This record gives sequence, structure tokens and C-alpha cells, in this order.
Amino acid sequence: MKKPQNVIQGLSKGGKAIFYGFKEGLTGVFLQPYQSAREGGALGFMKGTAIGLAGLVVKPVTGIIDFASKTT
Repeated sequence: MKKPQNVIQGLSKGGKAIFYGFKEGLTGVFLQPYQSAREGGALGFMKGTAIGLAGLVVKPVTGIIDFASKTT
């Protein structure tokens, strides 16, 4: 990962990390069950739903942690 050259770049990269964390978390709730159902039927749908819901929490938190690390 390339280090930011100044505060503005750090905040920009951190903001993008938060945005993508929330975006991936929200889209995963819908896409993960669909993709898993295509591969594994009803059981795949249930697994995908669980993974999507877990990602709804984990991915934004990861984005926030990335924000902290990229801005410091």
C-alpha cells in the first residue's frame, strides 16, 4: 500500500475505505445469498444469507479500521 503524501490524501483514502466497506456490506446482503443459491440451492441460499449478514457488520468495521490506519 502506497503511503499518502499529505493529510488530504490520507483523508481521501480513508474516506474511500469507509465508503467501500459500507457499500460491500450492503451489496453483500443481497448478492451473497443469490450467488450461493445458484451454487448450492436452498442450503446455499441459507449459507449465503448468513455470510451476507455477517458481512453487513464486518465490512463497515473493516472500512473504519482502514480509515484510521490510512489517516494516521
